[in-house]
Amino acid sequence: LLLLAVILPFWISFLLRVSYSFFTLPFFAMGAELTSDYVDRSRLIVFRVIVSQAAALLVAFLGFRVFMTGDAGLLDRSAYVPFGWTCAAILLAGGLICVFGTASQRHRLRAPTQSAHRSVFRVFAEIAEVLRNRSFVVLFSAVLLFWIAATAGNALALHMNKFFWGLSNEML
Repeated sequence: LLLLAVILPFWISFLLRVSYSFFTLPFFAMGAELTSDYVDRSRLIVFRVIVSQAAALLVAFLGFRVFMTGDAGLLDRSAYVPFGWTCAAILLAGGLICVFGTASQRHRLRAPTQSAHRSVFRVFAEIAEVLRNRSFVVLFSAVLLFWIAATAGNALALHMNKFFWGLSNEML
């Protein structure tokens, strides 16, 4: 049972991140695909960032002011399930808006070039080729370390503010 408690969250997290990348990679590439104009691409990116920040604020508001209120606050275990489902519904709605909102623009996308070699092993050869690029490896390693540190910092900041400083939900 203990092994299941350790392994299951790992695989759920892994599947979540892989499925997230299936949406995120095309989502971020869409701006460059929709227009070749620098100003239009910049406007799309600004709009995307504003909506993303508004969604993050909405989730924080829902967490601290709607679901985890009262004396127990963040320690109320029963609040996490409805909060999680609400966040999932917000993500699903946002994703569907993106998908169906841009579906009419499919004709503007560039057609992929056809490759003579269609093989599963070609993916591994391309990964090896990318890993030989020193600039990519340095950049990828730096970004990976940054996000590990940022994630750990965010998790520890919440713990520190709640248990060390004793801040209430309203202060958080």
